[in-house]
Amino acid sequence: MTKTRGGVVWVEKSPTEVIKAGVCKESPVQVFSQVIEAVAIRSTESGWGSVLPFSLEGVKAAIDYLHYYEMPDLVVLAPMQQIPKEFRPALANDILEGDNPEWLNPETIGLPIYPTVWLPEDTLVVIPSEREVVGELIHITSDHVAAIVRDPSRTIAICKTL
Repeated sequence: MTKTRGGVVWVEKSPTEVIKAGVCKESPVQVFSQVIEAVAIRSTESGWGSVLPFSLEGVKAAIDYLHYYEMPDLVVLAPMQQIPKEFRPALANDILEGDNPEWLNPETIGLPIYPTVWLPEDTLVVIPSEREVVGELIHITSDHVAAIVRDPSRTIAICKTL
């Protein structure tokens, strides 16, 4: 999958060994959000099984899903506002309030949780800790990027409100 000005483009098979990527004038935050949404849609349409409920059971199923594909050393990406105060970076505690799921903490999940500003409140992402396995975001110029995602059916699991 690659990101272009017109949106996400799925490249099923390349006829050559050359990887082609479109360049778009968007922020990394926009690109990350669009890629996760596109993966969720494609997973649902294709029956990958990588979109799971936004719950402790969903996160555990996401971990099992990626372990099935032999993805070790996983991490959870979570929207900053959903992480309980004691697990947020200090600055965020002064800014964010609200009801947070008690289960969304590293001790309960058993994985590191990294806060993001680009995920919707009802979405978590489980990926390998070595993010280059998932793909790359390449800065072409200060305001142009290219994104390549490798095999998202085996490297990304998404927990969201269904």
